[in-house]
Amino acid sequence: MISPLVMTATIDPRGMTGLSVNDIAERAEQYRSTLDYYLGSGIFRQVVFVENSGYDLSQFRALASAYPFVTVEIISCDLNDYPRHLGKSYGEMLILDHVVEHSALVK
Repeated sequence: MISPLVMTATIDPRGMTGLSVNDIAERAEQYRSTLDYYLGSGIFRQVVFVENSGYDLSQFRALASAYPFVTVEIISCDLNDYPRHLGKSYGEMLILDHVVEHSALVK
């Protein structure tokens, strides 16, 4: 059984406090760069990339297509509207619940 790498992302943090990077473009580039690293590393044959702010993931899909030897599932959802006092960990759990329910590779 192959276990996929599950990468969670929130590109548009929508005012979440306590972040080291708030700039949307910078966050997108950091996630893109990290995905590129793992796709090219040869470590994983399957990657699930899930983003929870509804950000346009065209650049991520294009990047994934450059690595035909890795099965990549890209999931976009919009779950980042929960009350901010619940914190980042709450948002992370929403993403992971969504992955379990919607990812073909995780199932």
